[in-house]
Amino acid sequence: MRSRWVDRRRTALFIVLIAALSALHAAAREAPTESPVYESVTVEGAGVLSGAVRLPGPPPKVPDIKVTKDESLCGSRMPGERIVRADDGGLQNAVVSIERISKGKPIDLSRPVRLNIQRCRFDPHVLALAAGQKLEMFNGDPILHNPHARLSGLLSVFDIALPYQNQKVPKVLTEPGMLKVTCDDGHIWMEAYVHVFPHPYFAVTDERGNFRIAGIPPGAYTLRAWQEVLGTQFLDVTIAAGQETKAVFEGLSTK
Repeated sequence: MRSRWVDRRRTALFIVLIAALSALHAAAREAPTESPVYESVTVEGAGVLSGAVRLPGPPPKVPDIKVTKDESLCGSRMPGERIVRADDGGLQNAVVSIERISKGKPIDLSRPVRLNIQRCRFDPHVLALAAGQKLEMFNGDPILHNPHARLSGLLSVFDIALPYQNQKVPKVLTEPGMLKVTCDDGHIWMEAYVHVFPHPYFAVTDERGNFRIAGIPPGAYTLRAWQEVLGTQFLDVTIAAGQETKAVFEGLSTK
């Protein structure tokens, strides 16, 4: 009987291990393949990249979320934020970046990026910053929020209690990757994504789905566009010296 119990325990541990490895593998596929080292240089003949991320046709329907706590402040339902599409198909909150760029303009770490909490929502829903840049968590609500960030949805990076209205807590993020931020105080609908890059060549699309990245060294590059529901897409571009290059992502699809 004892040996059978041990065998069952080993089988259960093996299943848990396989599930964990599968989750890590899925997270790795979603993570950008960025260069680990970036060198700041004087960029001669810098070019500009501009364009859009678009979704032709109607987007997948995202249902509203029922609020189960602090309804007097948060309301009874929370609109889904996972896909925000303009009338012409432009996708808001898509992250566009240059893959594996190892040198270019200096990274500006002087300007903090703020993630607000207002009426039980993170604002913005998606943001991006450079490794070493300061992220400010700001609670605009008169109730407790507990933003908890996990790298690739798995490894805890910070876990902050914000019990007071107008409370601000800064965090310097040093590791590149994608953080998913949730609220651990029972506001289970609250989600935000923070992308941390080892270089300054990234942008988050605006309400029309547009983006702009400046100061790029001339050359050939691979662009990456990410959207939390629709997945990732890659696009090859060539940046000409002193010119503006246009790039449009049409119809992201999960890979």
